[in-house]
Amino acid sequence: MNFIVGAEKGLAFYQEETAFTGVNKIADKVRKDVRLVAGFMPEITQSRADLGMYSVIYGTVGRSPVLDELNEKGIIDL
Repeated sequence: MNFIVGAEKGLAFYQEETAFTGVNKIADKVRKDVRLVAGFMPEITQSRADLGMYSVIYGTVGRSPVLDELNEKGIIDL
């Protein structure tokens, strides 16, 4: 199996302040899984400017301005 991401590719998890704490806890568990599988721990950022080509955006539906924006643009379907 080949992975398209690596520490040098700049994988980041985008965390919004409006996300419920439980969502943040699950995202942290996923970050740890990435570390186990890929050998590096993705960074957490709260700045959209820090997002690269490979990013994980998570949040709470109905409380996330970014998810709402992506939904309005038709990029995702909530």
